[in-house]
This record gives sequence, structure tokens and C-alpha cells, in this order.
Amino acid sequence: MQRAINIRTDHRCAFCQHWYDPMNSAIRPIRPQNGVWEYDDRAINYCQKMRLDRPANRCCKDFAGKIQP
Repeated sequence: MQRAINIRTDHRCAFCQHWYDPMNSAIRPIRPQNGVWEYDDRAINYCQKMRLDRPANRCCKDFAGKIQP
């Protein structure tokens, strides 16, 4: 299911540098000038920081954004 969020305020794994998704297949811009993006909340990929599989809708203290708002 696709969910829209503001990446300036909501830090999800789908938008983290540590979440391994080299093609960014789980994210898509809606209004990038306003920081609004969409992500697939059912996607699961490997977190290189935590060293385990994590769903796209999780948050953690080690978040490092891969998209600059």
C-alpha cells in the first residue's frame, strides 16, 4: 500500500541511506518541492546499520536521509 509522507518531519526507513534499496523502487515523489513523497509500506529491505531486514515504515535513531528536502 502506498503512503504519502513529508520527509522533512517523518523519518521512515524507506528514505534512509542505510536501508538497502539502490534503485529506490519503494519511493516516489509526489510534490518534492514541498517534501511530500510516497513509499510502499509493505517493502522490506536490509538495513546496513542494524544488520537485519526492516520494513519501509519503521523509524530508528540512526536515520540518515538519502533525499535532501
